[in-house]
Amino acid sequence: MAQTGGYLIAAAGPVTASVLRAATGTWAAPLLVFLGVLLLSGVASLRAGRG
Repeated sequence: MAQTGGYLIAAAGPVTASVLRAATGTWAAPLLVFLGVLLLSGVASLRAGRG
């Protein structure tokens, strides 16, 4: 079940990127959003590994 959730979340990435690209006309917005997600994931991973 967790794998299904992971795939559903991962499938949202390309859709989100294309919607942001179409809305803004540039790749800056999608890249900044994904950079933010990357940073949040890194912080969450570091915090989870401490316990």
